[in-house]
Amino acid sequence: MSTRIIRQLIRSRQQELVELAASFIRIPSENPSPEFKKRSAEMGRHISRYLAAKGFLITEHRRSENALVTVVCDAPLTRVPGPRLLFCGHTDVVPAGDCSHWTFDPFSGEVRAGMLLGRGASDMKGGLASLIFVAGLLQEFAPTLNLKGSLGVIASPDEETGGIEVASLLDQGLIKGDACLIGEPTDRYHPNAGEKGKALMQLIIPGVRQIMAAYNRFMESPPYEEGQPRSKH
Repeated sequence: MSTRIIRQLIRSRQQELVELAASFIRIPSENPSPEFKKRSAEMGRHISRYLAAKGFLITEHRRSENALVTVVCDAPLTRVPGPRLLFCGHTDVVPAGDCSHWTFDPFSGEVRAGMLLGRGASDMKGGLASLIFVAGLLQEFAPTLNLKGSLGVIASPDEETGGIEVASLLDQGLIKGDACLIGEPTDRYHPNAGEKGKALMQLIIPGVRQIMAAYNRFMESPPYEEGQPRSKH
């Protein structure tokens, strides 16, 4: 199957992808919110049903009895040994705030002028739906594509408030892979290489404070300390 045929196939089933993404948006998995745990579980069940119907093996992980559930969906593909690729995305979104300030219902999943609208359409229910949709296609056409190895889809329940669900599973060896694709939004056709994590640092630089108002044509010059000369513009 050529790349051209694969693209044609995806275009012919584009509406399935749009409807999947819209169904995700209609689940208000705002984090934090009073109903976050309930809506998070609803997202997990929705993803599990979709991929189970396409032949995926579904596993649920939680760090404790009352913790959030991380859903891991495994595709056997052709069962020929090879590398393991992971697709990963989070199911939560930041709160929509006062919905009266929106020009549309943030949880409608409405399509307007060719654009899918709603909280999380970009970050990242649109990306998550794309990963899940493509994963289903890869499993469906694995024999035709002669795919080797295996594919895992990870739906993380908590990213917006700094959750460690996936990191915890990696540390325990419950999630393994040779490469991972994350559906966070980036510039079009420009995937970014991921980093290992973040580092927060505080720098202390000794010396006397100096101020330079280099861009005073755009804004007021900042105040200067008494006894210090003004910066030259």
